[in-house]
Amino acid sequence: MRVRTRQRGAGALVFGATGWLFADLLLAIAMMFLLADTNGQFLPALPTPTPLPTCVPVASPLPVLDLTPVPLNIPINPSGILSNTPSDVASAQAQVRQSFPDGTTKRAGLVLLFGGANNGDTLTAEELATAFYKDVLMGLGAQGFVFYPVHNVVYQAYHDLSNPPTTMEIQIYVFTSASQPTPVPNANTVACVNPTP
Repeated sequence: MRVRTRQRGAGALVFGATGWLFADLLLAIAMMFLLADTNGQFLPALPTPTPLPTCVPVASPLPVLDLTPVPLNIPINPSGILSNTPSDVASAQAQVRQSFPDGTTKRAGLVLLFGGANNGDTLTAEELATAFYKDVLMGLGAQGFVFYPVHNVVYQAYHDLSNPPTTMEIQIYVFTSASQPTPVPNANTVACVNPTP
């Protein structure tokens, strides 16, 4: 069996090379038109970029509790506090106000309440401590006194086996005003409230 190879003539070789030459010539002419389109004018210089401000994280100061509590022993009417009687609540609020002569400058952060339970009724004593906080102290907080904003004050109700039910023992931990460093920004720094790491 014989394999035949096809031979190309000289004409095929010339026309094939001419096609590539024509394609290269078109590419060169297209590049000349693109480059000649600038009319010999230089592009204006780009303005120098202004530096971006550097983000300096500014930590918001955390409030600090004074570790020495303000102790109060307040005589109360247990049934009046549990039933939210206005006269008993107002009387208890007046006694708390007397314990804070500078009450407008202090703010409570933690309140521990101990309902008296020397009669052994610890459940009622804790209910009484919770009612005292909600009716008496939250009422004072709504008036802008010591226990504001109300939702930021943490309280815990306990019972005290040494006090009678007619005595409410309270330990109030107030915030202190702590000094904090203030960063001095320059022209290229800004304070970031929530910087990303």
